[in-house]
Amino acid sequence: MRRGIHRTIFAAVSLGALAGACGSFATNSDPPPAQPSETDASVADALAEAPSAADAAVDAATEKPPTSACVGAEHWLCDDFDDAGSALAPHWIANGEVTIVPESNPQHSPPNVVSLSASLGLEASIGHATNGTARGLSCSFWVRIVKSEAAEAILFDMTLSTTGAFYKTAIRRQPGNASATLSRSSNVISGGENVNDGFSLSLSEWHRVELAIAGGGKPTATLKIDGMDEALSDDPRLAAVASFNQESVEFLVRANGTWTVLYDDIICNTIP
Repeated sequence: MRRGIHRTIFAAVSLGALAGACGSFATNSDPPPAQPSETDASVADALAEAPSAADAAVDAATEKPPTSACVGAEHWLCDDFDDAGSALAPHWIANGEVTIVPESNPQHSPPNVVSLSASLGLEASIGHATNGTARGLSCSFWVRIVKSEAAEAILFDMTLSTTGAFYKTAIRRQPGNASATLSRSSNVISGGENVNDGFSLSLSEWHRVELAIAGGGKPTATLKIDGMDEALSDDPRLAAVASFNQESVEFLVRANGTWTVLYDDIICNTIP
């Protein structure tokens, strides 16, 4: 997994020093050179077969460049879970289970994804939060629902807040069918009632989710599922806040049922 939370990736290749050997010419009066032992010969053979540091550097330079969007770009949050560890690991909440697992048929960037499992009111989540002025956040990610039983689950949560005001966006899904909801709540202007818009997330299939929420003079609320725009209701509360100073996202499984959900290629950025 390549990942970045406002950080730059540096790659260094260390080349081994090439040592030159100086030999003297043998004369007729010199004793014959000693014959190498079997041990010396085996060491020499092993060294001859081992690639040099220079060869390794050439191989590395000719490898196919990484396809991860987290490499060579700055993002507020980026994780594709393909290396050991995770940029999101310090922010895991694992009353349930959070693990990085191989995925045999990813449509995006193999080989790994993150798996979140929870049941009976437990929660499993990964998330990121910062303090900084922004109008909002945009996030894109892949999601695959492996198991959904017994009760509705919250699969994604985005919160934008400032002094005395918040705007929260959540993706909820019902068990046993493809019915999902983008739910938005806020205490701006008219209290905390929800604005709900329905869409579909089918079981056992990978879906691409692209979401942008921003307030201020150019209020934005857009949702794409697998590249297709979903119709969202107008919400005048977005325009009421010029900017926010706290931004957070959670990718999670929070439910009273039994759920397992996979995520991959998470990319989020602030909207200035």
